Amino acid sequence: MARVIAASTLWLVLATGGALRADTVTLVDGSEIAGQVLRETAGEVTIRSADGHVLTFQRTRVRAVRIASRARASRERPELREARGDDEGGVSARPVESRPRARPRTSPRRSDPSSPPRTRPGASAQKQRMRTLLAEIEAIQLEPWSAPESERVTEANAKAYRVVQSDGLVRMTDTRPEAPDGIASLWVHKQCGVDGQVIILGCFEWRRLHWHGEQRDWQAAHPGYSALSRDSRKTRSILSIAAEGRGACASNLAACAGQLRSANLDDARREEHLRDLERYAEEAAGDWGGASLLAELHVADADVERAASPAAKIRAAEQRRSLVRTLVDRFPADR
Repeated sequence: MARVIAASTLWLVLATGGALRADTVTLVDGSEIAGQVLRETAGEVTIRSADGHVLTFQRTRVRAVRIASRARASRERPELREARGDDEGGVSARPVESRPRARPRTSPRRSDPSSPPRTRPGASAQKQRMRTLLAEIEAIQLEPWSAPESERVTEANAKAYRVVQSDGLVRMTDTRPEAPDGIASLWVHKQCGVDGQVIILGCFEWRRLHWHGEQRDWQAAHPGYSALSRDSRKTRSILSIAAEGRGACASNLAACAGQLRSANLDDARREEHLRDLERYAEEAAGDWGGASLLAELHVADADVERAASPAAKIRAAEQRRSLVRTLVDRFPADR
C-alpha cells in the first residue's frame, strides 16, 4: 500500500533528502514545538508548527532553538554559521539561558513532526497538553477591532467585488482576489439587511472583507475578532483538561460556565450559577487545591464574552490569560 505523506511534513522530506525531521523550539517552561523555523532574531523566534499554525515567541520565553538540518550546518563555512547564529549542531547560539550538557538518550528520537511534543520527565500528559495549548495562546496577538464596515452601493458599474488599490484607484471585478498584494481594502456586494434577519428589497451595500494571513483567505470577521475567538477556544480546552477524569462534575462545571457566559443573565440567576460553579470547581479540582483558581478562571472567561466593547473584551482576555498561566503553572505534574 502506498504511504501518504501529509503536506505539512513534505518540506521536511525534501529538505533532508528523505529523512523526516523537524526543527524544534523549546520554551523555558519545557514545552517543545516541532515544525519549521521561519525566522530567528535576537528578539523573537517564529515557527510554523506541524499542524500549519505560525507561532511567534519572544526570546525571553525561548530556552533553545534546534535546527534539524545538521548536515547542512556542518557543510557550511564557519563564517556563514556564525553570521546566522548557529553552532555546529544547528542549535541557536543565542539561547536565553545556558543549558547543561545533554545526557545520552535512552529512547529513540522522535522524528515525526505531527506527533505531540515530548513530555518532560515528571510531567503528566494532562499538564503537557496544557503547556502546549498555553504556548499557542501566548503566540496569539490580541487587538481590538472596529464594527463591521458597510457602504451603500451607488456605482452603476458595480460588480461582485470592489477593490480599492494601494494607489487609491478603485476597480470592479467578479473574481475575489487571491492575495492582498497592492490592495488597501476589499468590499463584497451584498443585499441590505437588518441584523442578518430582514432583507431590504432594492437596496445593496458594500461590506468590508479582511485578509486573514493564517487561513490565506478574505473573511467578513476582523482578524482581531478571529484572534480572540481562537484565544477563547484554547483557554476552554485548558479548562476542560484541568477537569478531566472527574466524572459528572466536569460536565456540570462546563455547563454552568456556559450559563455564566449568557448575555441575558440577570443578577439573581448569576448569583445562583456562581454558587454552583464554586461547588463544581471544588469537586473537579479534587485534592490539588485549585478550586478557587478554576472558578475564578471560568468567571474571567464569562467576563470576556459579556464585555460590551471590543476594547473591553481585549482587556478582559488579557486578565484571563494571566490566570491561565497561573493555572498551568500550579496544575500538578503527577495528576
